[in-house]
Amino acid sequence: MMTKKKQQNRLLIPVVVLAVLVVVMIFATDPFGWMKPAADVPDEDAPESVTLCSVVAADITAFEITKPGEGAFRLERSGDAWQAKRGEDTFRANMDRIDKLTGDLPGLKSGSTATDKATKHATFEVDDAQAVTLKIYTGDASPAAHLLIGKATDTYSGAFVRLSGDDKVYRAQKNIKSLVGFSFQDYCSKLPWEFDAMAAERVVIADPAGEGANLEFVRTDGFWQSPDGANGNQNLINELLNKLSELRVSSFVDAPDPEASGLEGAAPAVGVTAAGTEYQLIIGAKDESQYFAADQDGHAYKLSEYNLKMYHELAFDELTFDDTVPEVEDNAGEQIIDEMEPDEGVANGLPSDRDE
Repeated sequence: MMTKKKQQNRLLIPVVVLAVLVVVMIFATDPFGWMKPAADVPDEDAPESVTLCSVVAADITAFEITKPGEGAFRLERSGDAWQAKRGEDTFRANMDRIDKLTGDLPGLKSGSTATDKATKHATFEVDDAQAVTLKIYTGDASPAAHLLIGKATDTYSGAFVRLSGDDKVYRAQKNIKSLVGFSFQDYCSKLPWEFDAMAAERVVIADPAGEGANLEFVRTDGFWQSPDGANGNQNLINELLNKLSELRVSSFVDAPDPEASGLEGAAPAVGVTAAGTEYQLIIGAKDESQYFAADQDGHAYKLSEYNLKMYHELAFDELTFDDTVPEVEDNAGEQIIDEMEPDEGVANGLPSDRDE
């Protein structure tokens, strides 16, 4: 016979099972909204995402960079090209660095806030004494974005950034410190020009020895000729143009001294017209193993002695030649034969009287 306690246990089992099913159903259907997030209540621990640079790449006309203890310099768009400017010095910009600036800065966001206390700015190197100042322009006199860039984050995947006039220090999601940590010359292109040697239409070459007159050649139907119709040495001219188009400078010269550089009043060593644009290589005085040089825009550089071998060792007297065949009179052959001795005619493969 079943005891009273056993009967109670048997009745309790269905109750427990039913309670478990009810709880499961409540969690599955959430009829009271207990499991729904409170969308209108912000998560205080969530990172703060702020757009630090809202400009569009296509709208950017200039960057202005100021490094601690140095003057400001600008990178300016000029048509389809970019120029690096500092004071009166202007050079072609290094497009690899420009592409990184225009690629990484527009739409830059922060992942979180490091601090909002001005007393902590020096810790993150975003104070006025340590920060790299970056201004981005889109055509107006006032910058569209003004950032003070500090040190990189611990993982080097980001950088600490402060907006001008704001005490908050943000962790930028990209390490833009690596974009602005270069010197002015690092933003200048070491290619003084960029032209296609195959697109060259005209070239004027001065005698490296300073003795002969300049030689001019014009490409006609792919063939180099002088204006008077003499043929140019195709291989020598094309080789010179190829090396000239790939010429790289060793360093940049700010405001060269006219007397020391020897550039003032110097005539171009080589002048090239390619795709309607004029290019010039002006060579000045030698300074140890380098030469002062300038381009058609007056930008001054130093070029290594090795890079200028293509001009200094140029076989100038072989650049042109007259390969026209002199005309021969119709009876010249008969006259030559008449003047030959019989044995001489046989030696040249000509019939003699003995063979008749």
